[in-house]
Amino acid sequence: MKIGDIKLEALRLMFATVGDLDASRIAEAEGDAELAVYLSSMPGSINRALGDLETRRALPLCRRVIGYEEWEETGELLTLTLSPLDMICEAVRLFRESDGEELPLGLAGDTLNTRGVRHGERCVLLYRPRIRRVLPWENEGELEGVPDCVAALIPYFIKGELFREDDPNEAGEAINRYEGALETLLKNTEERSVAASTRVHTVYSQTGI
Repeated sequence: MKIGDIKLEALRLMFATVGDLDASRIAEAEGDAELAVYLSSMPGSINRALGDLETRRALPLCRRVIGYEEWEETGELLTLTLSPLDMICEAVRLFRESDGEELPLGLAGDTLNTRGVRHGERCVLLYRPRIRRVLPWENEGELEGVPDCVAALIPYFIKGELFREDDPNEAGEAINRYEGALETLLKNTEERSVAASTRVHTVYSQTGI
């Protein structure tokens, strides 16, 4: 979902007169003095929504395969220094790619650590991503790592923030829509995670691992 689409959908929620503008015509909205005031405040609101989604663990897990050669020996531990480009918000689980055996996992600052990785083998890290924040002038870019079903909630968050003075009731309704949909999404995500964990445990148990 493009950033411009999120902005325009927020405008549609606030003003019925916006009509059929699409992201390719967002310059028309920016040329309107009244709408431009709201558009200028939207990047900050979008970024606060992204922070909320990260904090509440609403984004799907990402997967990274790590080869043995990427680790460094530090005493009894193996450590991996993460770069800002790794965009890891929270390390969730580390396991061997070959047999699925879970490995101890620690994350201190920008250093990932574990033990028990054997020479020549690879392991898999499941992590919650850190989403790149939106720049003030962005319209064409997309929110990488944010599924459309999650991105579609952000316009309600924007309206809830930016429409408080114009119409507190509508702003409150928008926030309620955001919160309600997010709670449903979080519940469904949790149920899928539990089901997946049970399935993986069953498969490994059946194979004697």
